[in-house]
Amino acid sequence: MKMYKILIISFLTIFIVSCKSPVSTTVYNNIDDKVKNLKQIVKTISQKDFKKILDRNGKINILDCREKEKFDTACIPGAVNIPRGVLEFEISNKIQERRKTLYVYSDNEAKSILAAESLKLIKFSKVIVIENNWGTWKNIYPDYIQLEPNAGQIQETTAPVEEEGGCGG
Repeated sequence: MKMYKILIISFLTIFIVSCKSPVSTTVYNNIDDKVKNLKQIVKTISQKDFKKILDRNGKINILDCREKEKFDTACIPGAVNIPRGVLEFEISNKIQERRKTLYVYSDNEAKSILAAESLKLIKFSKVIVIENNWGTWKNIYPDYIQLEPNAGQIQETTAPVEEEGGCGG
């Protein structure tokens, strides 16, 4: 009977300890404070060093977190577009390999850093933010821009809905 009580107490202890939430409980006064803190943790790469990687390697994973309208005008060649606001919902549809290095950029560095945090939480193991922003990249490396990346792709459209009198009619 004594052994039975020890097993139950051990099981309950393990169960309670394992239920501890992995989510950070840090409270920030504003988003700038959070980004400042994350900047200490998130791995970054300079645009100059990223360009060297782009020159050396053929296919690398690049994530553009800008809104679709901005991405559709120009991007870094080979980039996949998933706006920051829907990142957690759409990433697995567009980038399956979570173990490969994923380079992230946006129109502002704070958005890229927040995206990197989200990607880490959903188990992307190697996330690197390209420092600065899209505006800096296109000014420094105009030869490394793909204009109209979605030109020639079939655009999703919906057929017009015929009205039939509404509900019940």
